[in-house]
Amino acid sequence: MTTTLSLPQLTDDYKASSQQKVLEAEVVYEWHVILKEKNKWALNTFMFIFMSLMTSYAVYHDTKLLFFGIAFVLTWVAISHFLFQADNEYQGQITPEGVIIRKTECVPEVFYAATRYLAYIGIVVCIIAGITLGSMIFAGAGAFALLAFKMTGFKKVPEVKIKPYLDSIPYKLEQDDDYHQNNIRQFTCQNQMLIHTDNPEDDYLRHFHWITINCTDKQYVEIKHHLAKFITFDEVK
Repeated sequence: MTTTLSLPQLTDDYKASSQQKVLEAEVVYEWHVILKEKNKWALNTFMFIFMSLMTSYAVYHDTKLLFFGIAFVLTWVAISHFLFQADNEYQGQITPEGVIIRKTECVPEVFYAATRYLAYIGIVVCIIAGITLGSMIFAGAGAFALLAFKMTGFKKVPEVKIKPYLDSIPYKLEQDDDYHQNNIRQFTCQNQMLIHTDNPEDDYLRHFHWITINCTDKQYVEIKHHLAKFITFDEVK
């Protein structure tokens, strides 16, 4: 199948200017949800049991390790819960030019602060090692030193996706698998006519304009209503 419509070229200038228009446009609708994985507690329970068994084995051979074992289990369960499987604060904004999606990890600031403090400790260790053992020590620890300097600025930074509309052809809006807690569903809004064309650039263009939406059923009604003001739907589910 070939695409006979007049489509824009996906150049860096086109991407930059399209996204800038979205950022400068007025927000006509906004929604928020908290994204939580459905199997989050199951994985945390597995982590707790696994770490507890390891600690119990160590304590059985040396009861002096009990305090450290408990601290070890609680630390790794907290890391698993807040870092490896962090919830995400999800904010969506609809404008006449496109959609802005922001995702921010719901990680307590104490984890970022702890990482920064550990980075400073790592820097001090590298400096002391360099003074006492000579500059050759950095041949092996250089990567660690650079990483430590980088992690001193570790902080919460939202992930932002800017999705301009493609006016040339209609969109298809459909529901994907529901994999979040609290009845949060994921919907995709993309240009189906650009799939399986003879021009590979069409697929890149489709992904650039591909909008992924996470929302409740009630929010979906409003989102669909506002999107319909700016783009045409080929099929809506």
